[in-house]
Amino acid sequence: MGKGTKAANKTSITQSQLKSSRGIGQDSLLESLLGKTVTIDGLERRLVIKEDWDESEAGWGVRPDGYSLHRNRTDLKSYVAAYWKRMPKAVPHEYSRPSESPEVVGVDEKTYKQVVKSEYGIRCWGRFPAKK
Repeated sequence: MGKGTKAANKTSITQSQLKSSRGIGQDSLLESLLGKTVTIDGLERRLVIKEDWDESEAGWGVRPDGYSLHRNRTDLKSYVAAYWKRMPKAVPHEYSRPSESPEVVGVDEKTYKQVVKSEYGIRCWGRFPAKK
């Protein structure tokens, strides 16, 4: 299978293969596995799209501002479009913006259900994966 192995209807991939998905293409193997259960370094995970966000604040600059998780690239685009639609017409003193570097990541079943239940995805703060 090239990037990962498939045994007994389960796909197995490594964390390093996921990390190499940054800037993924529409036809990548990982993107074709979105929503499916895969084994990543021995743990069962569901694959989703993660987009990092940056906060821009006048006088302070730019810093990381969490991430969002989405079922697929279409949901990511819709999520970002809905976010910008809610923003004021004038540039605010402080705002978040997508880093525009989506990647495929594995999440646990509980997180995946939250993503699926949402309209276009969920917003999370801190670093991925979120520490409990």
